[in-house]
Amino acid sequence: SVRDITFGVISDASATTTWDKVEAIRKYLAEEDTNTTDLDFKLNFDGSGVPIIEDVVRFILDDAREGSCAEYVTIFTTMARIAGIPARVVNGYSGGVWHGTGYMVMGSHWSTWSEIHLEHGTSGLDMGWIPVNPCPPPEEVQFLNESVTPLTFQRDISTGSIFVNGSLQFTNNSTGASNAIVNAYLIEENLSSPLDPSALNINTLIRGVLTDSNGNFSINATFGMMPAPGYAKIVVETRQRGYVPSHSHVYTVVLNVTDDVNISLTGPEPVGSPIVGAGSSTTISGVMLWDAMPQMDP
Repeated sequence: SVRDITFGVISDASATTTWDKVEAIRKYLAEEDTNTTDLDFKLNFDGSGVPIIEDVVRFILDDAREGSCAEYVTIFTTMARIAGIPARVVNGYSGGVWHGTGYMVMGSHWSTWSEIHLEHGTSGLDMGWIPVNPCPPPEEVQFLNESVTPLTFQRDISTGSIFVNGSLQFTNNSTGASNAIVNAYLIEENLSSPLDPSALNINTLIRGVLTDSNGNFSINATFGMMPAPGYAKIVVETRQRGYVPSHSHVYTVVLNVTDDVNISLTGPEPVGSPIVGAGSSTTISGVMLWDAMPQMDP
């Protein structure tokens, strides 16, 4: 039963203080203990698939051995309460992406964690609610076999589609990550190091696909909106799905984005008069824009 497992974990860790018991339960679920006999707990972003009639805590501890972070938080909170420790489930934003001057917090940083309430046994000092993350670590993934063609693009898309290829593998065993969501983006090179997460948006998105049974993917599409002329980079990004965590990777190849320019005269009026020549002084004004949209000032 869940009660037997809870007290077994505490006993195996020789935990006596409240904090020792908290750490024993957390390490057990987060795969930081020394237990080598039980199957490892795994983080599955799609959840455990617990049947409606089952108790999720018992189901994961005894059968599935995998689940979402929210499910592991539920397990930890239940086990802590069985051990006599006040505990609760908390939802909110956690972490963020450092972009050079601060952290960007996005929807993907919405998270669930547990909090336990501690009070000093001798002095009665209230230490408040302390956050605890009992979730096992996600699997690590890597992008390999990257290729992009062509390497030079006209902003009017006269050069046709872009082809972005690669493979997604789990780092620990080099097996392909199948049926994973991969999005490809084209961003300006100066936004790629360090990677500005805000640059990965609907305007820079090339296309999203699913990997095949071996983790390979091939993306070909025309651009929705081209960046400014100059150097650009391809960024591929996974979305949380199954065992695959959110992960972004900047391709090493540098792309060259080119465009023509349009120059139009605005003065003097009428255009072409007065005649420019010896003995005259004329101020000529005009506008120079890129040929393709968006026509930002070169």
